[in-house]
Amino acid sequence: SGAQAEKKEICFHWDKDEEMRCMDGIYVHAAVSTVTYLTAPGAPTLILNQRIGAGGELIGDGSISLGFCSFPRVGKHVSFDARHLHAVPSILAPPTPPPPPAAAVPARKRKREGDVEAEAEAEADTKGKNVIEDNGRGKEEDKG
Repeated sequence: SGAQAEKKEICFHWDKDEEMRCMDGIYVHAAVSTVTYLTAPGAPTLILNQRIGAGGELIGDGSISLGFCSFPRVGKHVSFDARHLHAVPSILAPPTPPPPPAAAVPARKRKREGDVEAEAEAEADTKGKNVIEDNGRGKEEDKG
């Protein structure tokens, strides 16, 4: 998906039990969030020190003073406190190289004068006849 592949993005979020949040308004976080890279290259995971509490409130003054950026490498595994704000912003992905050019189509050989004359003679010779293939041997049949 043109010259650039479709870039996938995961917006900033906190990992939490969505059902508990919707039903009871309580933010229940796992102890640890993990990211395992199965492919590369791609957009990095950006982890910030912004955290939220059980009611969804920001912990601290809301400022972000520290962050960690993990670029994909096949098999790489990252773990962090699930209460930290994180995302996979596509704007940080390396540019996708354009696809290789299609194989060059060789230029058609110019027909020599003798070839053109031979083709014209062969066409005139078969005018009024259908040529039927029979195991590689040509048979002629009158058209009329």
